[in-house]
Order: sequence, then structure tokens, then C-alpha cells
Amino acid sequence: IYTTKGYGPKNNVIEHGAQFIHGSIDENPVVQLAIKSRAIKKLKNLRFIDWDDGYVYKGVDGKTTQFSDKITDKAYESLVEYLNLSYSDQKKFIKSKNDRSVDVSLGKEFIKVLYERKNNIKDHTCTEEEYKKLIECTARMEISDDYGVDLEDLSLAYWDQDDEYAYDVDCTFPNKSGGYETLINYLAEPLGDNIVLNHVVQHIKFNSDKSMNSDDNSNIVSEDRNCVTVTCTNGAVFHCNKLVCTIPLGYLKKHQNELFKYVPNMPTEINEAIHYLKMGTLEKVFLRFKRPFWKIDT
Repeated sequence: IYTTKGYGPKNNVIEHGAQFIHGSIDENPVVQLAIKSRAIKKLKNLRFIDWDDGYVYKGVDGKTTQFSDKITDKAYESLVEYLNLSYSDQKKFIKSKNDRSVDVSLGKEFIKVLYERKNNIKDHTCTEEEYKKLIECTARMEISDDYGVDLEDLSLAYWDQDDEYAYDVDCTFPNKSGGYETLINYLAEPLGDNIVLNHVVQHIKFNSDKSMNSDDNSNIVSEDRNCVTVTCTNGAVFHCNKLVCTIPLGYLKKHQNELFKYVPNMPTEINEAIHYLKMGTLEKVFLRFKRPFWKIDT
């Protein structure tokens, strides 16, 4: 999360990192946090996104055609529904085993079902093959862009686990709201002096002892099993139940051995998670114009 404010005459909020709230409903925890932090007063204060409509492609006879995304979206949604129904038992089996080796690629199964299933095309601006390619394009835009990874690398069983709050409605914070930064400041405020800076981690140890001894230079959170001890270069020692690592995934994967050379007893599941997790690339470009040359309601 990286928010800058004060752009333009309306004091616009620019989100260099996370920007959207996916799932504009009161039950969404992010919406609840936005209200508690006073970034917004109520749900309707959010700016609901009305995405541009249509794809432009070279269709029949090589003519450039704009194809309404309402047609492809409907076909894509029905295909996802069909996929979930067809593989519901398999998804339950994968989840019950809790074993990565039995998982299945979403992309492979999606493409398989797409090109094997018969589609009734009522629009004559494209052939059936072109129509299916448009559906595949829609899937890659709707799914791959959201998750930052190719369809082929997504899990068939878990790719849609956030659909509980999705409802296919996206929104952003309004101007003068403070953006996502407001939520972070709200969460940080009660922590006070518990947030410390300039503490370079030297050693991380995963403890298996039931209790831990404390001294004047350490903070005890709990005397539970499997706690984590963090030792810093300045001598400070911290004990905790959970340790959150916020090192960017790409850097973490590349320098894993170097970063964790002081962690001799790293749990296997963490090593596996670092190895198997993948992350795509996303670039944001912000352009500012003196006056809009497009329709204001775009």
C-alpha cells in the first residue's frame, strides 16, 4: 500500500499499490475497516467502477470489430459455473487431501472444457473459433489480471476462494478520503510504541519448547508451543506466536537461502510455500492532462 494525495484541483488520491476494493458490500471486512477508520462514512461513499464495455479485434474477413463484452462475459460466467459444477466433487477431494500433488491446474481444465463444449453463437461478427478465443481472453483478463499469475498456475480447487465478498462489483476510495493509507494508520494507532524501526533481524528461531524465559531485553507475547524468537543485531529479542514476513515474493524466492541462513529449523511448509507461490508483474502508469479529451462519464 502506497498512497499519495493532493493531485489536481480535486485533491485526488493516487494509489501506487493496492487500489480497488473487490466486493462492495457491508459484509466485506475491508469495507467495514474503511468505515471504522473514517475513510468513508458509509458504503455508498465509495466510487463504484463502471468498466469500459467491449473488445476490439480483427474478426470476420480481417475487419476490425468492436465486440460487446456483455456477450463474452455471459459466456465466460456460464463456463465458470459449468466448470464448478463439473469439478465440484474433484475440488472437494483436493481440499480433503490437503496435498499439493493431487491439485489440478485451473487453466488446463478451463481451456479443455472451453474448446470441447458446444457453443450456440447468435452473433455473426465472429466465427465459433474466434468466439471461444474471446472467451479465453475474457477469462485471462478477469482471472489472471486479478491474481497476477497465469491461469495454468492457478489451483482449480482454491482459485475462487475470495468469491465470498466479490459479487463482481469493484470500487475505489473517493477523493479526500485518504485512500488505503487511512486504513493502515488506523490499524497502527493503537499499537503505539510496539512499532519499532531500525531493528535489523539477525536470527529467527522456531521454538518447540512449551515455555520461554524472559529478560529485560525481550518481549513475551505468549508461553505457547511452536513460538518464534526473533533476535536483532542491536541485541533486542522478541517472542511471538506468529511471524509475518513482508519481503516481496520475487526477492524472497531469489534470495531465500541467503535470507534464511540464520533460520536452521525453517518449517517445511514455509519452504514449500515460498517455492510454489508465483507472482506475475503489474505496472501502473499515471497520466495527468490539463483537460479531459474523453467523455467525462468514461
